[in-house]
Amino acid sequence: MTFNVGTWWRNNGLKYTILVLWLTLCTLLFRNTYNTYKYDLEYYYVHRILGSWLCISRGSAAVLNLNCGLLLLPMCRSTITLLRKCQNMIQLGSFQQIFATVKGFHIVCAYSIVILAVVHCVAHVSNARNFSTKFDFTHRKLNAALFPGQDPFLIILCTVPGVTGMLMLVTLCCMVSSSTKYFRKNHYNLFWYVHRVLFPLFFGLLMVHGIRGPIRRQTNTRNHTPGCNSSLPQPEYLPETGSVCDEHPQFDHIGCSTWKWLVGPLVVYLGDCLYRYVRRSRKMTVTHAHMIADDIVQFDVHKDNSQFAFSPGQYVYLSVPEISTMEWHPFSVCMNEKQKGSFRVYIKTSGDWTEKLKNHVIQETNTSLDTVTSKRPHKCVYVDGPFSSPLENVTSYPISVCIAGGIGVTPFIGYIQYLRNKDHAFLRCRRLYMIWVVRDMTSISLFEEEFVKLHHHCYEENVPDFLEISFYVTSPLKQTLAGEGFTYGRTTFGRPVWHTTLDSYFKRHSRSKFGIFVCGPHGMISDVRRGAQSVSNNSNHLYLHHESF
Repeated sequence: MTFNVGTWWRNNGLKYTILVLWLTLCTLLFRNTYNTYKYDLEYYYVHRILGSWLCISRGSAAVLNLNCGLLLLPMCRSTITLLRKCQNMIQLGSFQQIFATVKGFHIVCAYSIVILAVVHCVAHVSNARNFSTKFDFTHRKLNAALFPGQDPFLIILCTVPGVTGMLMLVTLCCMVSSSTKYFRKNHYNLFWYVHRVLFPLFFGLLMVHGIRGPIRRQTNTRNHTPGCNSSLPQPEYLPETGSVCDEHPQFDHIGCSTWKWLVGPLVVYLGDCLYRYVRRSRKMTVTHAHMIADDIVQFDVHKDNSQFAFSPGQYVYLSVPEISTMEWHPFSVCMNEKQKGSFRVYIKTSGDWTEKLKNHVIQETNTSLDTVTSKRPHKCVYVDGPFSSPLENVTSYPISVCIAGGIGVTPFIGYIQYLRNKDHAFLRCRRLYMIWVVRDMTSISLFEEEFVKLHHHCYEENVPDFLEISFYVTSPLKQTLAGEGFTYGRTTFGRPVWHTTLDSYFKRHSRSKFGIFVCGPHGMISDVRRGAQSVSNNSNHLYLHHESF
């Protein structure tokens, strides 16, 4: 397997550059804060008691504040959608890497917060121990301990930072544990509710965490040079005026500066939330709901609000009040060509909420799965969106390869509908390869009509070579009916050998710009990435975009 540096850099260079810049910023911030509390005259006396743990606690606190602010920005979906639109208009293609990895940056910030929170906690426990064992009888106001030998945990419990810090650790543990892959896949409700309830609590506690903390600074260093009238050694860096000892040292709390780090991101985040809240209040009517397979629900939703407009590849968040008034779940949005002024979403049963929705649709009709169609009075749903996704730029490349796994075909169904209504003479995309990997032939039949219509449209537009479709059926138990009609000759049983498949495309179009778009399970995305990397070369420019579920 070869490794092409150019391909790797085009797809990951900007992302990792930002990661390096973020790490550099965090390191410099920690170092600068560490040195401030180690060498600044204001902290000379408290540093004599606490030592390096003072510098570690304050340095980790500064980096924590930074990352708590950065954590909010990837969650501003409406703002990111707007920025992506601007990027598309001015053709800043390199920034697609940033927009495609905002979720990953949110996770990176979250894990860094966990690590820094542990470091910060250990440092303050050590500070409390030092306050207890190194009680300063000369400057009593400097002590956080009430008396020598006081229990360090009692020192922590008697301060606002101590109580709020422990509460934040508990909320952080709950949010992180519920965010693991297992809980998000099998207990999404728990993940959703924990985040919605504890997230505001965490940031509320963070804003007041530093109020009247145990660490104090000297406020009169101009009139009292630290160590001037005692046996303590003088500081490393003395002012040019020399040592001054006109009065006794005076101490005060260092104050709370967390708000300085959070105010900007919070304004952006709250503004985004307010906009989404207003937009979420719009009701839309479900005109048709039925099961198109044992585990797939089709929703046809009428756009009661004429301002609702979406682009192929985008997604929306849906809330169904009959299932839950609090939960919102993302689904790719497609056109409903049979009913003007409406759109369609396909919902695969893969968790507790979708299972309830499936049972709700079946229960309303009291019929078998084969004929389930909701004919009751129309239901209302709430819609938030649309939002941008990494799959929005299929038509932006001369050669595009769309790879779908299972229900991951739905974003590309939107593009199929879009292409049927476009004049191909004005498209930037000159060739479209579409690969759909499914478990059985039944899955292909669900959307076969959409592929057939686009195929016929290409012939009508006199561009028969524009589209090439391939189906892969992976289940060894479903190898009957090797394709009839349109699927005949386009169906292969077994999994694709990605490096072979992609290499054949690269050889057909040498010196071309390729866009590879993948929507499916994480494993398939990794296989496609490795296959593309192994056969990429300097003559073709390859860009990989993916969305997982």
